[in-house]
Amino acid sequence: MPKACPTGAATRVLAGGRILDRKGVNLPDTVVTLPALTEKDRVDLEFGLSLGVDWVGLSFVQWPEDLAEAKGLIQGCAGLIAKIEKPSALDCLHGILAALLVGYEPACKIAPVAG
Repeated sequence: MPKACPTGAATRVLAGGRILDRKGVNLPDTVVTLPALTEKDRVDLEFGLSLGVDWVGLSFVQWPEDLAEAKGLIQGCAGLIAKIEKPSALDCLHGILAALLVGYEPACKIAPVAG
């Protein structure tokens, strides 16, 4: 039986196999409390901006605050795409959209639906 432990989790392997390099772990119903940008992300973002990229995609956005650091680093030099990949982000979707639009003139607008 899987169970939570103070230092991790005890689980049971259902289908064993070798975990390969550069593969991720999918935690669809888990709120992840890691920073939105890693140190490597910051270095890659700076490099991309130095090359003049037009758009930057930020993965696994869960909260409006996840966008703040990226927007601060981009400083209007590129557009920002929030990749909504976690169900928990849907609870904050209005705030995420509002955070994206601060300081930008949107290319398209979403009209509220009456009802």
